[in-house]
Amino acid sequence: MLWFRTVVFLAAAPAVIMAAPYTYSKPSLTSPPRTVATTTLSTITRPTQSIDCDYKYCESNTSWCFYFVPFTTFDISEGPLPGETRTSLGPCGSTTAYSVPTY
Repeated sequence: MLWFRTVVFLAAAPAVIMAAPYTYSKPSLTSPPRTVATTTLSTITRPTQSIDCDYKYCESNTSWCFYFVPFTTFDISEGPLPGETRTSLGPCGSTTAYSVPTY
């Protein structure tokens, strides 16, 4: 009869960490109702301009102004040339109310 040597390795088993089970709770019937954001209308006021316009007109809902400046162009032979220049003053025409969402 043959004798076999049996070697037994005892190792510590890794610890198993289990999370607590997920529990679902229904919202109560007495909870406050959800609030819904509403849209408010606001108007935009035009800023005051400090430009002294020589000629002013409205084109494609934009207000334009011509005014005198000390120079508008530079000519190599004559130097800076004075003249009129045009700038936008903002929207013109009918007043429009814009919808501003609230969150």
